[in-house]
Amino acid sequence: EAHLLSSVGDHEAAVDRLGKLIKKNPENVDLLLAMAWSTGILGDHDESRRWLDRAWDEGSGATASGGAVRVALTAARLELITDHPNLSREWLDRVADPSTGGSEYVRIFAETYRRQEQWREGASALTRLQPRLDGRPQREAEAIEGEFLLRMGDSRGWRRLRPLLESSSLNDVLLGLQVLQTLEKWREVEEQSGSAIQRLGSERGVIFVRAAALERLGEHDDAAALFRELLEEDPDDAASANYLGYMLADRGTHLDEAYDLITRAVEMDPDNVAYLDSMGWVYFRRGDLAEAERWIRRAIELGGDLGDGTIYCHLGEILLARGQRDEGRRFLQLGFDMGCDDPEHVQSLIEQSDDAGQ
Repeated sequence: EAHLLSSVGDHEAAVDRLGKLIKKNPENVDLLLAMAWSTGILGDHDESRRWLDRAWDEGSGATASGGAVRVALTAARLELITDHPNLSREWLDRVADPSTGGSEYVRIFAETYRRQEQWREGASALTRLQPRLDGRPQREAEAIEGEFLLRMGDSRGWRRLRPLLESSSLNDVLLGLQVLQTLEKWREVEEQSGSAIQRLGSERGVIFVRAAALERLGEHDDAAALFRELLEEDPDDAASANYLGYMLADRGTHLDEAYDLITRAVEMDPDNVAYLDSMGWVYFRRGDLAEAERWIRRAIELGGDLGDGTIYCHLGEILLARGQRDEGRRFLQLGFDMGCDDPEHVQSLIEQSDDAGQ
């Protein structure tokens, strides 16, 4: 019941339930982390950190234990959500062996630098981190190092990405393309995905990336055609259903079809934050603001924040539409600072909210 209350944004009620459970089982790490999460989202950061410290005391044992890693990653993610990247990094430093944190460790670690645009420091830190990793997490660290170098205008970034983009491994190619997507180099994404298709064949993952690049380049009909081809071949392709549905919803067209596509995606993967965000957005476009807020708050609760502030901007715009100016502006500013789709639109909303408050 506490988790359900948290998932629908009723954290005060969730805290009440969790407090009763913790009295009966004060050493349960999951309960302590859930309490830390809810109090943190409510804005009581000092109280949240006290619960995190208790969870660490109960779950750490040896610093290399699974409990220690779980607590540290949860705490690091929560500090990022509440916009404290330095504190997030301090939690990550408690993990004795970063390889035990897998890809999640790498992504949160990189985001603590990305959030502050510390590209040079982040690239150096990722260089030092890589020898402590192996397999996919190591390649992800290499890819993000390439991203940070390119953000600095350093051509060494391409030297990091080329082996990935030209690899015979689909996963490596997708990692390289993901960096180009993050940098919003959409023409390069379109070109590199085309080369990969010629080299590897019609891989669905690469076709999906190509379709997304075409959409970002404004070639909506070509993008929609590729997504529809993917869905024809596999009607259970939740990612393609979600992307096409969101694309239609964001343009305010074919809202019934958009709703059906996104519903299909959510039914297949009900905890996917991107799909929940899309559901909230299609409700917003249809004018159901209460449902829109509920779905997007649920997405944020599940950790939809790393590397992209669009989801916060969505919530901020919905809250403004509901007349909640202060909270709406706060989420818009947070999303804008993190980097989001259509920053000019978001900036105009922030300015409008400022004018309304004067």
